[in-house]
Amino acid sequence: MSSPRFSKAKNEDRDPDPGDGSDPYAILAAEVFPRYDAALRAYNAVDFDDLLLLTLRLFRQHPEVLEQWRKRVATSSSMSFRTPMPCSTGSLPCSPARKAT
Repeated sequence: MSSPRFSKAKNEDRDPDPGDGSDPYAILAAEVFPRYDAALRAYNAVDFDDLLLLTLRLFRQHPEVLEQWRKRVATSSSMSFRTPMPCSTGSLPCSPARKAT
């Protein structure tokens, strides 16, 4: 699990700042982050912040990809309103069967 300091730094596109040296957690985050980042890269891995940031970068650098996803999401969300749920068509029971008493 990454540190909230890592998340904040990644969201600001920078490395964690050790500050003025009075906060031991800031110093630790600044020392550990390069190793954490290197380990992720060594394993071709990303953390949650990277997933978000890489997606944003992809959309900024390739607007045509963003447009494709906008169309796909718009289509799938409009289809979900038009597609009847199985329980409304009678193919599945909407509520669990009750035992007769």
